[in-house]
Amino acid sequence: MKKELTSDEYIIYYGRREPPVEIFNLSAGPLNLIFDPQNAMLRYISINGKEILRGIYVAVRDKNWGTVLPKITEMSIVRESEILKGINEFKASFAVECKKDDIDFHWEGRIIGQRDGRIRYMMKGCARSTFMTNRIGFCVLYPIHDVAGKKCIIEKVNGEKVDTNFPYLIDPNQPPDDFTDIKSITYEISPGLYFQVIFNGNVFEMEDQRNWTDGSYKVYCPPLRLPYPVEVKKGQIIEQSIELRIKDGTSKVGKPHIAYQNRTHESIKIYITDETVGRLPRIGVCLPSYVTELSPNEIRKLRKIAINHLRLELNLNEPDGLEDKIKTATTIARNLGTPLEVCLVLPKDLDFSALKNLLDDLIEKSKIFALLIFSGILGQFPISGETIDNVRKHVSRMGDNILIGTGTNSDFLFLNRHLKNTNNLDIISYAINPQVHAFDNLSLIETLEGQIWTVKTAAKISGGLPVAVSPLTLKPRFNPYSPSISEQLKSRDLSMMADPRQMSLFGAGWTLGSLKFLSENGIFYITCYEAIGPLGLIEFEDKTILKEFPSKPGMVFPMYHLFVDLTEYGKALIKSTNSTDPRRAIGLTLHKDGKYRTLLANLTNEYLPIVLSLPKHHAEINIKRLNGANVKQAMFEPETFRGRSDCFVKLRGDKINLCLSPYEIIRIDF
Repeated sequence: MKKELTSDEYIIYYGRREPPVEIFNLSAGPLNLIFDPQNAMLRYISINGKEILRGIYVAVRDKNWGTVLPKITEMSIVRESEILKGINEFKASFAVECKKDDIDFHWEGRIIGQRDGRIRYMMKGCARSTFMTNRIGFCVLYPIHDVAGKKCIIEKVNGEKVDTNFPYLIDPNQPPDDFTDIKSITYEISPGLYFQVIFNGNVFEMEDQRNWTDGSYKVYCPPLRLPYPVEVKKGQIIEQSIELRIKDGTSKVGKPHIAYQNRTHESIKIYITDETVGRLPRIGVCLPSYVTELSPNEIRKLRKIAINHLRLELNLNEPDGLEDKIKTATTIARNLGTPLEVCLVLPKDLDFSALKNLLDDLIEKSKIFALLIFSGILGQFPISGETIDNVRKHVSRMGDNILIGTGTNSDFLFLNRHLKNTNNLDIISYAINPQVHAFDNLSLIETLEGQIWTVKTAAKISGGLPVAVSPLTLKPRFNPYSPSISEQLKSRDLSMMADPRQMSLFGAGWTLGSLKFLSENGIFYITCYEAIGPLGLIEFEDKTILKEFPSKPGMVFPMYHLFVDLTEYGKALIKSTNSTDPRRAIGLTLHKDGKYRTLLANLTNEYLPIVLSLPKHHAEINIKRLNGANVKQAMFEPETFRGRSDCFVKLRGDKINLCLSPYEIIRIDF
C-alpha cells in the first residue's frame, strides 16, 4: 500500500484504522522467516522455498481462554547478511506488555538466528499483578501442507524417543496419541535433511488446531491434564525458550532463498483448467439479530442475491421471544422468496409435545429446507439418535421433504469429538469462524487451508452423508469453552461478534477464499453471515445498531457484490483454479451454460502482478474490478456500480497479465 490513507479508508481496505504493521524479513543461514511485531511472532520459517514451521509466539490466556493480545513497547533488530560468504544472521530484542482486565504481564523477548541455521527464541516475563490464567507460554505451529501424515520422532522429557506420525485427518483427541510430554520433535524435510525443534522451560504437548480451522498443529504448554486456571502472583517470573536446528547436511542446502512474504516482485501464476472439481453449493444467510422487519428497499437489495435459504435459530433453553422470532423469520423468508433452514437447540428436560407443537407451527407458516437439531446450552453438541428418530416420525407424517441433521452449532471440534452415530440422518453440519486462536489478517488467511481439512474429516465421519457449514462468520458467536454458563450466555453480545473487516475488501477476499475451498471439497450447502446489519452483507437503510461499528446507514459491504456475482451462477460447475501463492492471491472459476466466470482476490496490502492462464483461447474477456478506487461507489451506489460498463480485453493467447491493487477483487467473464 503506497499512499497514505485516512483511517476510514484503512477500515474499508482491511478493517483497521491504522496502517499495516511493518514486518521484517530475516535469514539464519539457510533458513528464511519473517518477524511479525504485531504478534511478537516468528512466521513462515522456510528452507529452499519450503515452509517447515508456521510460527512461534508467546500466548497469554485468561481464565475463559480469551487471548490477551501482546503490545511491543521497545524493539531492536540487527541483521548481518553477506550472501557470498554464506553469512546470514540476526538478533532481535523487544519488550512486550499483555494487559486485559486484571491481567498485567510484562515479558522480554530475544531471538538469535545463526549462520548454521540455528534459531533460539527466549522469553522472560514478570507478572505485574496477581491474576488467574489458563496459559502463559510458547506456542509453536507446524504447517499442514507437506506435514500432515508425515513421520516424526518425539523425544519425551524422560529421554524416551517415539516414532510416530503427524495426524492426517483432523485428530479429535487433545493431545493426539504420542504427542505428550514433548522435549523435542524432529522430522525429515528432504532426503537426509532433518528439522528439530527443542522445547525448554515447561512440559509441552500438541493439539490439532484444524479442529478450529487453524491451518496448523500447535505445540503448547502447560499440558491440559494439569488443573486450570492457575493463579499467577504479582512478581512471579516465567522463563522459556524454543530452539530450532537443521541437522545433517546443512552445508549442502544451497544459498538462502527470498523469504515467503518478500516475493511481491514475482508474478503469481493462477491456472484455470477444464477439470471439474465440484459444484457451487446452496448459499444462504442468517436471520438478522435484533430486527423485526426489513424495509422494501432492504428487501430489494437482498433479492439481488439469489439467496437459497434463511437460517432461523431457536434455542428452547430460552423460550421467551420464540414466537416473535418465528414470525419475523417467516415474513422475511416470504419477502425474499426463500425457504428456512431451522436450527433447534433443545434442553435436557425436553417436553416433546411442546417441540411437536413448535414444529407444526413452523411447517404451517413457512417452507422448511433443513432442520438441524443440537443439544447443550448454546447447541455445541449433537442431539441423540432417539430424538432424531422422534422428530423424523413426526415431520414425515406431515408429508414435508425436510433434510434432518445434527452436528454442532459451534466449532468443528464438537462434531469431531461427539458425533458417534449418523443413523437416520440426512446431513451433518458445523459452524466456522477463523478467530478462535488468532485475529490478524495473516492468521485469518491461514484458516482457509484448515477449512479444507474439516470437510475431508467430516466426510469420513458422515459415511457419505452431505455436509453443511452453518453458519460461516468472521468472529465466534459465543464462547463455548467458558466453564460458566452465565459467561457463555454473556459472550453472545453483538459488540463481541462484530468485526470491522465485515465491511472491508479484505473481508470480501477472505470470504471468496472460504467459499472456494469449501465448495471445491464438496460441501453441500453454506450459510454465510447475517442478511443485514454489522454481521451481514448490507447495513440497515436508516440506522446502525452498533455504535462502535464504523458503517453508515444504507451502505452495502464489498462482500455483497461477491455474493451477487456468485449466485448469478447458481448451481454452476466449479473448475480447477490453482494459485502458486494461495496465501496472497486466490481464484474461483464457475462454468454454466457454456460461460465462465472467474473471481480473483488479492489478500495482501501490496500490488500483485498475476499471470492468469485460461483453459483455452478466448477472443475476448470482460473484466470488472472492485478496489480502493471505486469501492465507495460500490458501497453507497451499488446499482450504479454494477451498471457501469465493464472493461473488454481482446486476447491473442490463453494468458492474461494482470496487476491487482491492494485487497482488490476482480470478476472475469469469458
